[in-house]
Amino acid sequence: MSFQQQQQQHPHAHQHHQHHQHQQHQSHHGGLEHSLNHASQTPQNAGAHQHAYSSGVSASQYSVSQGGNGTPQPTYTPYWQEQLELAKKIRLMATPHQCSRNAAALSRRDIGNPDGNPADKMALRVDGHPSEKKEEHRNEAGQVVRQDWTGMDMSGQGLRVLAPAIFQYTFLDSLWLNHNQLVRLPAEIGRLKNLTFLDVSGNQLSELPPEIGMLSKLEELYIVDNHITTLPFEMGALWKLKMLAIDGNPLEDKYKSTVMSGGTKALILDLRENAPEPPTPPARPWIVPATTQESNPDDPNELSLLCYNILCDSYATEKMFGYSPKRHREWEYRKELILGEIIDRDADVVCLQEIDQLGFYEVFCPKLAYKGYKGVFWPKTRASTMSMPERNSVDGCATFYKSAKYTMVQKEVIDFRAIALKHEGMKKQADVFDRVMPRDNVAVATFLENKMTGARLLVTNVHVFWNPDYRDVKVIQVAMLLEELKKLADAFAEKNVETTANRDNTPHLKYDNGLQIPLIICGDFNSTADSGVYELLDRGALTHDHDDLNGRKYGDFTAEGISHPFQLKSAYSPKDLSFTNYTPGFMGMIDYIWYSTNLLETISLLGDVDRKYMDRIPGFPNAHFPSDHIALMAKFKLKPRKEPVVKPPPPNFGNGNRK
Repeated sequence: MSFQQQQQQHPHAHQHHQHHQHQQHQSHHGGLEHSLNHASQTPQNAGAHQHAYSSGVSASQYSVSQGGNGTPQPTYTPYWQEQLELAKKIRLMATPHQCSRNAAALSRRDIGNPDGNPADKMALRVDGHPSEKKEEHRNEAGQVVRQDWTGMDMSGQGLRVLAPAIFQYTFLDSLWLNHNQLVRLPAEIGRLKNLTFLDVSGNQLSELPPEIGMLSKLEELYIVDNHITTLPFEMGALWKLKMLAIDGNPLEDKYKSTVMSGGTKALILDLRENAPEPPTPPARPWIVPATTQESNPDDPNELSLLCYNILCDSYATEKMFGYSPKRHREWEYRKELILGEIIDRDADVVCLQEIDQLGFYEVFCPKLAYKGYKGVFWPKTRASTMSMPERNSVDGCATFYKSAKYTMVQKEVIDFRAIALKHEGMKKQADVFDRVMPRDNVAVATFLENKMTGARLLVTNVHVFWNPDYRDVKVIQVAMLLEELKKLADAFAEKNVETTANRDNTPHLKYDNGLQIPLIICGDFNSTADSGVYELLDRGALTHDHDDLNGRKYGDFTAEGISHPFQLKSAYSPKDLSFTNYTPGFMGMIDYIWYSTNLLETISLLGDVDRKYMDRIPGFPNAHFPSDHIALMAKFKLKPRKEPVVKPPPPNFGNGNRK
């Protein structure tokens, strides 16, 4: 699964608007609670905007107890009591910029404590890649980038519309739009994906836009005292929401009943699990380079390859993908979509990452065998230390190929941990033992021969370590991979393969060395285009002092730099795909298909997911995309071989002496 990811650029501005006051974020039910409490002590705020719908719950939603004078008193559930108390405080926040004023007062109060509360010293977190372990790193923020302010208070301004420029501040963590005259919340609110707090209370809103479901980091949403009757199902994606303040709205009883019985979490769960499926997206287009000749499927020199990180079943947990309905995370649902895409694409070679042993042998092997595929699989090396039941859930890399077209001559696992242990110059380095050795990633090299032409092909399927704090490990894993592939390719060039029965006695092609054999390296590299991994593969070299190596010691790799002899290029350029991995915490390209440019040319590429479809999708997996990654597919054609020109012997004019 994915690297958990590195930097994204956010448009931001550091000037203050004349009528806006900006403030540092404070933890809400922490910093915001201080503001609310401070406001509740201000008598002049008691006349704030308040709806006739306040406390509008049906008689069935509370019990009745007798007061001291015998008068019946309603007894609310703790969840609804919390709603009423919070709504009361929100209604006291009607004066302009009340939150900013209270924050300033708190700042003056704490001036004698320069350290303050560390939680209040908020820095913006830029989105980061999801982790292959699907644990805490998954979908969390990555690199911390300093911002002078991350909150915007526009409360009590009498605003009727919002300026479009507001939605360019994608770094905002907190936004107060309460106590204005807004009749509509623009769909562009979905761009503010870093928001953890949003208050639109005391407006004239009759609905919330479906795009509010894009705010997957949102922890508090206040919509008190509006005219809202229904909630969009897209709010089910707000998996981190702790408080949805809804009092003062003519909401349908079903929403209030759910909140009373189970609180905000229960309501969000209900919306998520009962949401209708989104419309099916248009088919992904094919990208055809302008210089490419028309494809001919019957040409034996053409080949197609599909690369897909399918999201291992054991990683698809609610903890990591809580924005996705349970039915879309279940393996029984996802495996059918994955198999369907593989079969529909009908590639000659299929490379899968995050496929576990059980899935390989019990699902993919038998299903794909009916379509003429054979396959090889290696799990991550931790599987060798486990018993069979545990081993079944360990993921690895699997490569399938059309057995009617190719003969598999050889297969090899490239175990990065084992290579590092034996590598001269590296095996005694502390960084190797501390950083490289604990990672059990593998690559699978498959050596194929075309049954019709005798042409050979080396396909390598890899899953690189995910953690963005270990960029050096990613580089070293890829460096070891390239070094090992050179050795294997040279040995493959020398290998004599017996002619198979259905090759019609096609002669074997001869190769002087491994660099003459077409090479494809594909997989999940957990690295963006600005990384050392990308630079090494693309440019063929990496300096010893590259930032990603971070001054670590890895023998010759860091003493002299890293290089490789292959002429590689990514089949996809950054303009061809906007992403290969998509979660609320990251949207970017980390999967690649690299190929030998001197031996192969690209015919066509599977293109992007429809942009309009993505406007309301906070992350994958979902109803139509069963993994947090999308499949890549490229079609290639072998370039004509450049046979060495055999020079004729020099002419023999005999003896030039005449008698």
